[in-house]
Amino acid sequence: MRILIAAHSFFPEATGVSHVASKLAAGLVERGHEITVVTGRASEGTCEEMAGIRIVRFNCAGNYVSGLFGDVNAYKRFIKEQPADLLVLHCAQTWTIDALLDDFEHLGKRVVLVSHGLSCYRNPAYESYFSLLASKLKISGHVTGLSERLEEVALCRDHGLQAPVIIPNGVDLAEWNVAPIGMRKQWGIGSRPWAVSISNHSTVKNHGAFWRVVKAVKNALPELQGSIIGRPYRAERLRVGRLGVKGGCWYKCRLRRLFSNRVFLHKSAKREEVVSALQEADLLLVTSFREASPLVLLESMAAGVPWVSFRVGGVEDNVGGMVVDSETEMIDASIKLLNDHSVALELGRCGRERVASKHDWEKIIDSHLAFYARCIADRRI
Repeated sequence: MRILIAAHSFFPEATGVSHVASKLAAGLVERGHEITVVTGRASEGTCEEMAGIRIVRFNCAGNYVSGLFGDVNAYKRFIKEQPADLLVLHCAQTWTIDALLDDFEHLGKRVVLVSHGLSCYRNPAYESYFSLLASKLKISGHVTGLSERLEEVALCRDHGLQAPVIIPNGVDLAEWNVAPIGMRKQWGIGSRPWAVSISNHSTVKNHGAFWRVVKAVKNALPELQGSIIGRPYRAERLRVGRLGVKGGCWYKCRLRRLFSNRVFLHKSAKREEVVSALQEADLLLVTSFREASPLVLLESMAAGVPWVSFRVGGVEDNVGGMVVDSETEMIDASIKLLNDHSVALELGRCGRERVASKHDWEKIIDSHLAFYARCIADRRI
């Protein structure tokens, strides 16, 4: 098959969408398919080919509601003119699909929306947008979702579309079966209890809660050390990122770090260092206001490390940790897991078993490929 993939974030960017889209594209190439990826400009470094994947970049931004910016017309022309058996679009509410909506019926391609959750689905400002999106998907589109708990299920139900095919995120089991490389020693953690947040400095990750939880847990466990492992990113508002201004909560976290050593910041960790740090940690905390299906939670399960997460997105689909509804509950759960090693070990075991049975990337890629084949067989266009 010739598959054209559009994702606003792709390798080498370190985002959840980039990781998923990159894994799927690489897996499809390994299975003998011709893959072209269309994506945006990378904030750090660039790459025009990866493992046999052709990568084409456009300087685009925005969405249908807030406005589209940059090389939108060039992007639209490329999508229309590029021969492909299937167009796979990662995420709604972003330029990769929104730039195509007005001409959707003229694309001449069967389309799959790989949805990563629809954060604005209940936002009144987006009501007409989702009605438009649904009407276009009826023409030649199909939808996959990560969890029955996410908004694309409601989108399809509310607008008379076929229910999305649920294909969860995955992990590379081989990556998590390697021995740790000693990040506790390299980062000066030593033998202290260690709670980590692995997330970029986006405001949605709610790092302020992580700082507060670590501070409160230290009252019960004074030796506790916290770490936020994640990168800053360019500011989007007013497009000042091109001037080097960082977005999200990076400056707030830096300021907090100046006056406290209870949380370390690791902004430049390599992938193997991130993997090892999670393997060596005692606890993962997910403090986000909003998530769809956080990859880091699956990775924590693969590492056999218990997690505590706010009740967001599809986290309740998973095992190996505890779901909480407040910072107070997160503090109590963290103290319990850091004090009770038998409970922590059992949660870690359950997490590893679940990942091996349901979240192996090789099985996930095969599920996507089987679904794509059914979509290509669709007679609607």
